[in-house]
Amino acid sequence: MPVGTSRPAVGEFWCRLRRRITALNGPVPAELSAAGPCLSAASTGVPGDGTVVGRARLAVLIDADNAQASVIGSVLAEAATFGTAQVKRAYGDWTGTSLKSWKEQLLAHSILPVQQFAYVTGKNATDAAMVIDAMDLFHAGELDGFCLVSSDSDFTRLATRLRESGRTVYGFGERKTPRPFVLACDAFIQVENLASTCGPAAAGSWAC
Repeated sequence: MPVGTSRPAVGEFWCRLRRRITALNGPVPAELSAAGPCLSAASTGVPGDGTVVGRARLAVLIDADNAQASVIGSVLAEAATFGTAQVKRAYGDWTGTSLKSWKEQLLAHSILPVQQFAYVTGKNATDAAMVIDAMDLFHAGELDGFCLVSSDSDFTRLATRLRESGRTVYGFGERKTPRPFVLACDAFIQVENLASTCGPAAAGSWAC
């Protein structure tokens, strides 16, 4: 449970989460609907707009090899509706040219680039580095949840392990993301839906 959040406030959290997923992805998954009814402000002790005292502390971990730099601003804005991103890291081989589009976004959003060399052609060492960091952060005990930004099913077991240990997991990926990873997260946000909220005037801004 997020630090500083009473149990009634968690009911309000699930209410907000279901409303948000409905707006982005359509019908709410059955497992979220079973979390309980939406509670009123009177019964939760929180404002009617869903604001909760004691925001969840989150880590945003980005698989830069399988995520688009162009939508990361929208991803972070969406993550901010769930809590405060205390850790923001992007993983990849930054010595090559394939990730050069990320440079502006890393600077704009204070994302720490984590270097991971591709030791063998065809093998993705980035995934292993991200998993190791996620577990190190979990065992430090300072975070309430994780945002995993990737369309790679290799993170399915990581999401499951974090949830087993009581952490909330938000997945961000493309519609093509394999179903097992989608279902392993408490909530999965399709980045195409986030990108569609940016109009032509905002397309070049850091927020989109």
